[in-house]
Amino acid sequence: MTKLLTLIFVLLISYKSLMAQSKTSETPVVKGDANACEINAAWFDRLANTLRENDERLFVVARLGKGEVSRDFNRRRLSNVRIYFQNNWKIDEKRMVFAEGEKIREEGRIEFYIGSKLMLVSLVKLGRDICVDCCGSLDLRYYGMTGKTYYGRKKDKPKRRRR
Repeated sequence: MTKLLTLIFVLLISYKSLMAQSKTSETPVVKGDANACEINAAWFDRLANTLRENDERLFVVARLGKGEVSRDFNRRRLSNVRIYFQNNWKIDEKRMVFAEGEKIREEGRIEFYIGSKLMLVSLVKLGRDICVDCCGSLDLRYYGMTGKTYYGRKKDKPKRRRR
């Protein structure tokens, strides 16, 4: 009987530790595909609601992807995120920090941290801007009145070969 109770006790402890490990959540990753606009908007709204519930800061880090050279991509991506949070949620600019990170060997990405916790990773296709809430039409709030960066179609210029 003692062996049976010991076995049950050990099984309960191991079951609790397994359940505790399974509750840890992974950081959501939004792929840079056709559905990215709506998914990004939903996650940004969730981040904004979280910011309203606490006094933490939002840290946004943009990283160039494989094949991207121009830092303009990061600047435009960060600008789109800043405008979204300021216009749609009236988040105080003092609570947001924007930075450029190191280049990575994958698709470009934007990482969102609240405090020190990574909350969201949004992937961006090569040479494109992040789609935040507009699909199918040019939203001049994100691209300026000139439309020069219309849907991120501005590409890196190829490097000249020296002879």
